[in-house]
Amino acid sequence: MELEPFITVVGGVYEEYCERPYWNEIYGSAGRAVEALNMLHCKTELYTYMNEQTKSVIIKRCALADVSSTIQPIMTSQLIRFEYLYALDDPNISSVIRQQKIVVEANNVLLFGMIEGEAIITADRVVYDPQSTSNPKIFNENNSSANSVALVLNRSEAYAMTKNKATSLDEAAEILMIDNVEAIIIKDGPTGAYAFEISGDSITKKHIPSYATLNVHKIGSGDNFSAHFAYWWMIKNCSAEEAASIASKATAYYCLTKGFANQNFFEEFDSFKDKLQEIPNIKDPSQATVYLAGPFFTLSEVWLIHETYLQLKNMGLKVFSPYHDIGLGSADEVVMADLKAIEESDILFAICDGLDTGTIFEIGYARALNKKVVAYCESEKPESLKMLEGSDCVIVDDYVTALYKTVWEYLL
Repeated sequence: MELEPFITVVGGVYEEYCERPYWNEIYGSAGRAVEALNMLHCKTELYTYMNEQTKSVIIKRCALADVSSTIQPIMTSQLIRFEYLYALDDPNISSVIRQQKIVVEANNVLLFGMIEGEAIITADRVVYDPQSTSNPKIFNENNSSANSVALVLNRSEAYAMTKNKATSLDEAAEILMIDNVEAIIIKDGPTGAYAFEISGDSITKKHIPSYATLNVHKIGSGDNFSAHFAYWWMIKNCSAEEAASIASKATAYYCLTKGFANQNFFEEFDSFKDKLQEIPNIKDPSQATVYLAGPFFTLSEVWLIHETYLQLKNMGLKVFSPYHDIGLGSADEVVMADLKAIEESDILFAICDGLDTGTIFEIGYARALNKKVVAYCESEKPESLKMLEGSDCVIVDDYVTALYKTVWEYLL
């Protein structure tokens, strides 16, 4: 008789708060992974640190699932809270008291890094997501062991885990493919991911497409990816490429709906094609130049320009910003330089709240040159945006979605 699918999840359960768009839930990486796996009818056992509040929430969620889930908590008095101004922001984290180590022996383990403690794992197969861009730990650094390990990293974690010895993702994968590591997934934001896997005496590399969505719910999307990858790689014995491809689809569904994909979603995936558009791997975002249009006459305006400048660069794009690259000056000093930069750009990102006349002019000039425009506008009435809508600008009222769409509009 075939055994029921079962994964042991080890990781944090935290309170998550985001100002815009509003979000206030108790999940954390492990809490979210358990719910994602339960939607796939996979039984789970959760090892984590909990207080009475987080335990109550997770128990109630598990009770709603069609499969059984058990919880093995180490009880604490602290509630760790992540506070975001927006979903790509570096969160403020409440004070953390380090806890005793969690010791786990199991067959299939999905392990997340935790800020309040660590787990020593003995397992057959492990999927490990370190959850840290500043100091990601090597899986066996604390004497954890497994017969087969897959790493799920983002680009920053991959380089940090090599102690920045790698100069490319290929080099990072080669350095990290040791100590029973058989597969490495390196996520690369809106452009997708790469699956590295041992094949004979060599390492294969496959691109994993991302999917453009109407909106992007970013908080927890990586947790959801790791949960789905773990299920398809450990339980269904898919290759790393196949498991990551399925996880990418499930994560697009999560970003679109804030919900967790079930088996029916994958069976009916074609019906979502109008909402989930595959991003082709034919352009390099690092070759694209984005013109950043927006007012910078008050402290809040300068803050948003600077934040947008950094986030677009973090996504691998080249950015021309009048504020950063030209600065304040007379019309004779700045106008022709700005227009020349628009001519040389590939796409324009416009901050439109307030309908600054200079920004509106820059949008019109870009559209006259047939440049794509992504207009981030949160508070203006639709009537005020009629010219932008009629000239095929992409108008977005969510900041993170607007940033992602800038990359996607270039790649499509």
